[in-house]
Amino acid sequence: MTSPDDWEVEGHAISLTVEINIERPLMEECLAQTVLSLREVADRLERGEEMGEITDKDGKPIGNFDSLPEIRD
Repeated sequence: MTSPDDWEVEGHAISLTVEINIERPLMEECLAQTVLSLREVADRLERGEEMGEITDKDGKPIGNFDSLPEIRD
């Protein structure tokens, strides 16, 4: 039988899924919005959010993120 102390030794893994749908006429604008969105997601993960909607600078929904702990055998 495995004790809770044994679980700590195995570590943790997180699967992060980010979906961003950006329609910008210029590749540079698309890339800039993607980078901004990824920074926002990183900040929100640091604050403890596990999932949420991603919005553009105008507040329009453009995607979502979800971080789920993986279950290891």
